Amino acid sequence: METETHYEMERLRAELDGTLHRVRENNARIAALQRELEQTRITGYAPNGEVVTLLTGAGEFTEIRIDPDVLRRYDAATVGTLVTAAVNDGLRRLTAANEAAFAPLLDGAA
Repeated sequence: METETHYEMERLRAELDGTLHRVRENNARIAALQRELEQTRITGYAPNGEVVTLLTGAGEFTEIRIDPDVLRRYDAATVGTLVTAAVNDGLRRLTAANEAAFAPLLDGAA
């Protein structure tokens, strides 16, 4: 009986060690993916392409480019709508990039 208990405890310890090893590996892969994504540059566009936003993979906007003709053709509210559309497009693209990068990890966890 004592030998069976000892064997069972060793088996459980080996399973736990294996699980901890896989968790550490996944944590390292997640950290590497996060660093890689932070270096990524994303571009967002207004539907007409006259406003472009640039942001980092960390979600920080670094630039908004507005075609000078936009400022002559549209009122402030319309320009604001175009900027908002470009920002939202950039955020959607950032989300898609994150999902694509982490999909292999999530698929492996299922």
